Amino acid sequence: MAHHTRGFGNGVLLPALAFALAMLAPGGLGTAGNSDTPAAPAAGESSPNFDLAGFGRTLYEQRCSNCHAIDPAANKSIAPPLHNVIGRRAGSAKGYTYSVKLAGSDLVWDTATLDEWLEKSTIATPDIRYRHVGIKDAIERLAVVTFITAANKGSSVGK
Repeated sequence: MAHHTRGFGNGVLLPALAFALAMLAPGGLGTAGNSDTPAAPAAGESSPNFDLAGFGRTLYEQRCSNCHAIDPAANKSIAPPLHNVIGRRAGSAKGYTYSVKLAGSDLVWDTATLDEWLEKSTIATPDIRYRHVGIKDAIERLAVVTFITAANKGSSVGK
C-alpha cells in the first residue's frame, strides 16, 4: 500500500526527514572532529537541499493562515495572531476571547510549547475556543515552528 504525503511528495519530505535526523543524531551536524558530516547552515541560512522554514511557510499557509495572521500589518484574524507570539503568555493577545483554562494558564509560547501545542488536536476539547486538528508529523511541526520563529525574528520568510 502506497504511503501518501499529503501532496508534498518524497522530493520534499525525505530531505526534510534526513536533515532533521542529522540534527537530532548524537553530535548533530557540524560536530568538531566529524569530517564526514557537513557543517550545519549558519543562522538564517537554509540547508542547500532543503529550506525548512520555507516548508513551514507552505504548511502554515495551508493549515494555519485561515485563522491566524502572522503579518503584523494584517487586519484582525479569527484566532490570535502569531506575530510576536514567541515569549507571549498564552491567552493574552488583546481583542480575543479565551477559555478560562487557557487565559488562566502560565503557558508562555516558545519553540517547545508551540511544538507540544501543535502536536495535539484540540477539536474534541470543549473548553478551548480556538481548535485545530494537530500536526502528528514531527518534521512538519518542526517546519511550522521554524517558520513561526523566523517570522517572529523579522526574517523575510514571513513576509
